[in-house]
Amino acid sequence: MNPGDTELVGEYGYRLALSGAWNEGCPLVAKARDLNPGPSAYYESALALCAYFDGDPQDAVMWIRKTTAPANPNYHVIAAAIYARAGLDEEASRERDWIMANAPKLVTNMRQELAIRFADASNRADFIGSLKKAGLPIPD
Repeated sequence: MNPGDTELVGEYGYRLALSGAWNEGCPLVAKARDLNPGPSAYYESALALCAYFDGDPQDAVMWIRKTTAPANPNYHVIAAAIYARAGLDEEASRERDWIMANAPKLVTNMRQELAIRFADASNRADFIGSLKKAGLPIPD
């Protein structure tokens, strides 16, 4: 009803993307970010995931570096996966260390946490592979 409602457009787009429909959801997230004059860390971290799953690690790195959510454990999880995929080992290690120091239970429950967020099993497996590459001890 209101195409300028950035919260609705962004949330719907992000949920659509997380369901595995990245090509349909990510443009809606980008539109919401472009229209929203407010804080954009939520959109930028979503766009970082969009680039990650689109196979563009450089773009994913650009978006995650724009994201300002240093106290949010999910930000650090996304960053760890992105940096590991991009081959930025020092940055991936820094994120791993933050997660282990500040949210170790998240690592223990990572598979369940990702199952809540990523509907597509292959997306979960891909993301877990990157987190393991970052050095996170994710249980099998």
